[in-house]
Amino acid sequence: MSRRARRRLTAEPPPLVVLDVADLADLEEAARRLARNGWTVVDGLEDPPLGDGVVCRALVEDEERAAAAVLAATWGAGLLIGTGGATADVRERLLDDLRRIGPVSRRLPPEGPALDPEAAELLGLLEAGSTLGSAARTLHLSRRTADRRLADARRQLGVETTVEAITRWRALTR
Repeated sequence: MSRRARRRLTAEPPPLVVLDVADLADLEEAARRLARNGWTVVDGLEDPPLGDGVVCRALVEDEERAAAAVLAATWGAGLLIGTGGATADVRERLLDDLRRIGPVSRRLPPEGPALDPEAAELLGLLEAGSTLGSAARTLHLSRRTADRRLADARRQLGVETTVEAITRWRALTR
């Protein structure tokens, strides 16, 4: 199953990220992080490709661009917006409009998908060489519950196998 299909199943909302930068190059790290998390980042707000998993990257300097950003978000696209060249009034109106659509982040997107603490603890034991059965006993879980947590961890990390989950988790925590 593709990451995009998994995202649809989990109904993960598209990110709405607004950073106080005035150059598209300053959005590059945020775009890389979103791409590593399975999002497709496209430049511009004009005719954004509709569909699940798309994030539009653009600078908003005036009311017209702010309106285009809000329209793209209402169509279901995620946003990665730089507002460093906009007036405070335009920036605040944009943020108010976007907050009506969903949660707005004013920080760089996280480096990778977050794991709940139980799943992280289980992956830590598996990484250390425990079998799933012994990890379940260590955590005072039934084997079935441990199996479910492992499946949730794979889903949260966007991978298919346990080995991939451990590798991805290790890369995110080191």
